[in-house]
Amino acid sequence: MKKISSLDGEEAVTILRALAKKDSQFAKAIRTELKHQFSEVSVEAVADAVFSSLNSVPIEDCWEQAGENRWGGYRDVNDVALDIASDIINLYSKEISRYGRLGGIKLERLYLQGVLLGLYQYQSEANSDFSICIEELPGNAAESLVKKWQNLHKEEHEEIENLRIFLMVSCPEWGELLPES
Repeated sequence: MKKISSLDGEEAVTILRALAKKDSQFAKAIRTELKHQFSEVSVEAVADAVFSSLNSVPIEDCWEQAGENRWGGYRDVNDVALDIASDIINLYSKEISRYGRLGGIKLERLYLQGVLLGLYQYQSEANSDFSICIEELPGNAAESLVKKWQNLHKEEHEEIENLRIFLMVSCPEWGELLPES
């Protein structure tokens, strides 16, 4: 018999679902634990994670993937860097949605704020060869994330206003991403 610690994510989810169907008390305990796990978000911790994720990419990874390929094409170092950074940002974008599903709009907004702050800090503070290759990406990604979130929550005026104030105070160069309505 497998130990719990050796289960992969899919196996664990399958087992949790089966147990929740069999036992309403177990299902209630799972819901309680979910609420606990998704009850708060540290904007600063998320920002640090975003910054670190981008700042830890060595330019050598881009150099290795750039150049001619076996199909006769060519990949520029900047294109490779943009692909790597976009993949990182997409992971955080998925987390924003996940926090919305599991914790509600407020936690989703707070997680988004953390991602935006991390991108803003990266744009302002990073000075690696990798950051030079993707210098426009943080601003473009922030704009895309804000517009996507705003479109999903058009009727949530208070949350939109909270995000707008956050941008004005914490990311002043991006304050225009969410103008007053």
